[in-house]
Amino acid sequence: MHCLFWHTVLFAIIACSLGDPKAPANTGFVSCINLFWETSAGRTTIGCKHECKETKQVTNPGRQCLALSLEAQNKAKSGVNYTCTLGECDAELNCHPTELFIGCWKG
Repeated sequence: MHCLFWHTVLFAIIACSLGDPKAPANTGFVSCINLFWETSAGRTTIGCKHECKETKQVTNPGRQCLALSLEAQNKAKSGVNYTCTLGECDAELNCHPTELFIGCWKG
């Protein structure tokens, strides 16, 4: 009887710690897109903010960025050379394209 009690308690503890198997595991990390691509001038920020569940600032106004859409980032293949539009971040953290282009690739 005593052994059955402890097996029941142990089972309840394990079952509670597993939680909802359909829910994503909470690892303390935020799942985001790749924030940087490599360019012929070095690693460059894509846009001016994370595209995550919560938007977070990653660059300051006036900084250079790559004006690359989320759709383009998701469809791009790693290691393939592309031509990206350079942009500049504004105070609202939007990347405004300029008329400058640079060779780029997803790292």
